[in-house]
Amino acid sequence: MFRITTAALLISCASLSLAEEAKYNSAYARINVDAQISEEGEEQFTEVKSNNTWIGMKGNVPIEDTGLRVVYRLEWTVGINEADAGSNLTPRPQYVGIAGKAGQLHAGRDFTPVWGAVGGVDLFNHYEGDIKNLWEGENRLSSVIVYSSPKWNNVSAKVLYEAEREAGGDSATSASVSYGDKSFKHSRFFAAIGHDFDLDGHDLTRAAFQYKMDAHKIGVAVQQQKDSRVEDAETEFGTLLSYSYFDGTLDYRFQYQTMEDNSGISVGIDYPIAKMTKLFTWFTTFDKNEEDSNYLAFGIEHRFSRGF
Repeated sequence: MFRITTAALLISCASLSLAEEAKYNSAYARINVDAQISEEGEEQFTEVKSNNTWIGMKGNVPIEDTGLRVVYRLEWTVGINEADAGSNLTPRPQYVGIAGKAGQLHAGRDFTPVWGAVGGVDLFNHYEGDIKNLWEGENRLSSVIVYSSPKWNNVSAKVLYEAEREAGGDSATSASVSYGDKSFKHSRFFAAIGHDFDLDGHDLTRAAFQYKMDAHKIGVAVQQQKDSRVEDAETEFGTLLSYSYFDGTLDYRFQYQTMEDNSGISVGIDYPIAKMTKLFTWFTTFDKNEEDSNYLAFGIEHRFSRGF
């Protein structure tokens, strides 16, 4: 009887401990897979693609009597369609740091502030219509230190420093200033501007603005980029326009992007069938100097937690 009571007490204490930890730590996942018909130049083929599938865990744990918190994030992309099991997992943001009233400082692997400066304007992020297919600046870097300021009147700043990693290596910096957030929790619009300083071989400036009015979202972004590895390289300029409308059942999406003589158009429809699940279809076409391409996809996405 004593042993049973002791075991029950230990299980109860462990459950309370896990419940306490759960307040500060959480796991999340998203599965997004589509079947698509792809046409690149004169070649046409079918694909099953894992677009933005990932798993991860994050934490925001108070440090007693300091007013500070330990923050961390461990995340991996899951390549469901990868034939080689060894390449099934690839790293996404992975870092640890300290946060408090003065902001957050963390180190590890993370997206650049310029990447985040586009907010939610890119409606086809992770699909074939992703802005990375025409623009530079979509970088996730290792060996970085990142500082994020606290918000002041809904304004915040972010700075990333990439270490040289070896003698004779090159360091790089990315920075941004933004107003609001892409989820429109505290404002009806999001605005940001960011700059990469000789990062991944490019100097570039990106500015974005998105406005939400009831069921409508209108976004615009512009980018100026230059290859810093080439002497007297020409500066290129591109634009991005996006619009979405949710009628209560279907989410309609449209996007147009340019970079000099290259351009792309994407249209799509999302159909939420549950709080965490949706069906989707989209069509993307690119008119590029090298070759034209077209993609048509039908897919499904399921999330195991909101916000990711």
